[in-house]
Amino acid sequence: MVDANGDFVMIPRVGRAEIIIGDETELDSKLRRLKAFMKEMSHKNNLNKYKRINVKYRDQVVCERFY
Repeated sequence: MVDANGDFVMIPRVGRAEIIIGDETELDSKLRRLKAFMKEMSHKNNLNKYKRINVKYRDQVVCERFY
């Protein structure tokens, strides 16, 4: 889906977080960072602690936690 800001947003089957991809530039890099993050968090069983996972910024994964 596309949100009001024009960013691509995914809702995964695993976890409760929405994943903000941003625009289509550097999509390979964004998906690689997302895959590494998801793999690390799944080993720690921490996927359900995040509300949003944002990979639209260069070389960063920005997360917002549930409180």
